[in-house]
Amino acid sequence: MVDHYRIFEFASSFASHMHELHKEINDKIAQNNANYKLRADVRKRLKLFNVGDFVIVRIRLEQFLSGTVKKLHARSAGLFQILKNLNDNAYVVELSKNFDISSTFYVEDSRL
Repeated sequence: MVDHYRIFEFASSFASHMHELHKEINDKIAQNNANYKLRADVRKRLKLFNVGDFVIVRIRLEQFLSGTVKKLHARSAGLFQILKNLNDNAYVVELSKNFDISSTFYVEDSRL
């Protein structure tokens, strides 16, 4: 019976050691993720626009119907006025009807 007690004691100490090790690793991962986000946010430029501002919109080829646009068409289409602010990341712009695409654009698709 003494042998069973030692095995239980060893298993219990091993389990608590593994639990502490997992907790330590999770804390280290969280700390590294926070440091990575801090370094990445330094290079990030926050772009906020107001209703009525004019922006240059970059139109990707995927936004058009297939066969309607050629590979060498302009990727930036003139100045367009912002009609509505959906959130800090998406805006509705005033597109002319001949574009036949959605008028909602993300910040990464617009240039000031």
